[in-house]
Amino acid sequence: MIHIILVDTALERIPENIKQHQSVRKNLEKYKRAGEILDVALHHGIIKTLPESEKRGRPDILFHFILDTSSSILNLHKKLGIHFHGPDGFFTIESDMRCPRDYIRFKGLMAQLLDLEHIPPQPPYLIFKRKETLSEWLKSQFKPESVFLLSENGKNVSGGELQNRVKEKIALNSSENIAFLVGGFQKGEFSTEIRNLNVKKIAFSSHPLNAWTVVNRLLVIAEMALEL
Repeated sequence: MIHIILVDTALERIPENIKQHQSVRKNLEKYKRAGEILDVALHHGIIKTLPESEKRGRPDILFHFILDTSSSILNLHKKLGIHFHGPDGFFTIESDMRCPRDYIRFKGLMAQLLDLEHIPPQPPYLIFKRKETLSEWLKSQFKPESVFLLSENGKNVSGGELQNRVKEKIALNSSENIAFLVGGFQKGEFSTEIRNLNVKKIAFSSHPLNAWTVVNRLLVIAEMALEL
């Protein structure tokens, strides 16, 4: 099984200390539940006052991630595990999750998820918060040499080289698990939690890449390795 995890995902509720800001109140009134999610597109000025502002307020990255992974050939063949990690914990997305195509509806759904820790309100859940931390889950499910963090500071690997690694680990051993971690934020460094993970750092380029560029390349590499 191949797992892709969006880490340090820039998804969070609007912090209490800025809820009384005029632009925040205006958007809460306009977008209701969807307006509860911190979004640089709506809160650009006030986000600049928050710590690590360059890493926050980008729920659109998760939106693209879920759309791309859930509709992939890899997922249709039940060969993909989809997860994300952020300030509110570590979540798993079931393979039959159908992400809303409308961004406002998506943000409303994410506000519900952060409130309930799962969606929909009643089981079976399509997205749910795991009890264990990301670190605990990785240790229990993967060999250290099978967990890769995509980072511009990692060792450069070609698509062909990574395809061969996937083929060796998955195609030739169906019980093997392999995980790829991709940053879910716009700028800045990975959190201490992610930097402390026992993972191999790899890169497709020495230049920073958008998360969706990295995720879609991983999907294609994995699909080619498994001949899907």
